[in-house]
Amino acid sequence: MQAPPNGLIQIDRYDFSGLHGCRSCCGLQIQRLAEGRTLVICTELDDNPGTSVTNAVEIIASRVASSLALDPAKLVWIEHYPPGRLHGKTDDWDLVSFGAILHDGVNTIFGQPSWRPMQREDWDCLGIQSPLLCS
Repeated sequence: MQAPPNGLIQIDRYDFSGLHGCRSCCGLQIQRLAEGRTLVICTELDDNPGTSVTNAVEIIASRVASSLALDPAKLVWIEHYPPGRLHGKTDDWDLVSFGAILHDGVNTIFGQPSWRPMQREDWDCLGIQSPLLCS
């Protein structure tokens, strides 16, 4: 996987080892934003056989940031649960912040995640159209 120069990377099924090494998967959308920031939207898939994106957020974020050589200080991580059997009739979009970040210039390890629901103003600050306008 390579970092998007200024475009968008859409990965419909991103495989990762979840808790206790169980086979897991999610969807990823990676996009360059203004001021050198990178947005990653990590989507829970209905057919994920393993660890949820919520329970594996540190694992996924660490792997994605390290493999793409992303600056952890400029990473914006959003967790997405689409409508379906896991979350009912509406989308859930949460901004994830990490209270601990270790970065040695090559590898990044994230820890102490916290979540808060995305608001329309958050999408405006990112400079992209809010999917909340459709809900």
